Amino acid sequence: MALLLLIDLDDGPHTIRGVVKTLKGTKPVITRALNRLSELRLAQRAPDPVDKRDVFCGRYS
Repeated sequence: MALLLLIDLDDGPHTIRGVVKTLKGTKPVITRALNRLSELRLAQRAPDPVDKRDVFCGRYS
């Protein structure tokens, strides 16, 4: 729920690394939550065109 509220209420772009720092969680937990939100079409993810190691996440549009 915290991930959904963060990406919905706070203007992005959000990175997985940034969300981990903000929510004080671990990368696997945030990734799993984002995967589930993506399945429900509540969030989406996209690769960072500059840094291929990072992933942006945000509201589903």
